[in-house]
Amino acid sequence: MTHPPRLVACLALAWLALLAPEVSHAATLASWTNDHRLQGSGSTPLEPVLMDLRITPRGGDPFAAPTAILFQDFVLSPSDVGLVLTATAATDPGFNDFAGALTNGSDDYLANRFLCSGCIEVAVGGWSPEVPGTGGDLAGFAISKITLEINAFEIIQCDGSATDPQDPCLGEPPGRFVAPFAATISIIPEPTTALLLACGLVGLGVRRRQH
Repeated sequence: MTHPPRLVACLALAWLALLAPEVSHAATLASWTNDHRLQGSGSTPLEPVLMDLRITPRGGDPFAAPTAILFQDFVLSPSDVGLVLTATAATDPGFNDFAGALTNGSDDYLANRFLCSGCIEVAVGGWSPEVPGTGGDLAGFAISKITLEINAFEIIQCDGSATDPQDPCLGEPPGRFVAPFAATISIIPEPTTALLLACGLVGLGVRRRQH
């Protein structure tokens, strides 16, 4: 039985990655964009704003009983837009527990948690990470790092005149502070894991063509 050249080449690359993982670069295994608007309780400025990323079993309480926390008490400011936070086993004490929860075969709830002086503590999320098209969580994969890219963060004091539906101050009374936030969280697998996933997809395509 002969193997298609693409499949042979893919398996050879995976074998090389086992011998020398540094020669390959892993692609994103799964990603999620979180959009939220922090809302002040009055005219008290929101700063400082503390943020983290936490994980809990689906249906669990991200406040009282998170399984693990990354980027704990990161002080968020508008100047951080464009910043990419990176957690690995070497840089974040919560990484191993976080990665373990992502790959334990159970659905998870991920949330950004915010705490600030002029607002109510909130945790915003709801994503159960999975490899697109496979279902379930990331069981079977080795996680190399988790990144959080801050796409938007702005602190605005509303003046009560907003009429645009896209204006974060719409419906807010004069003097209230709001803070639109957006971030992309990405799960990066070990290079070997990514290559083996790619080989599996190539093999699946070959098998379908043969039938």
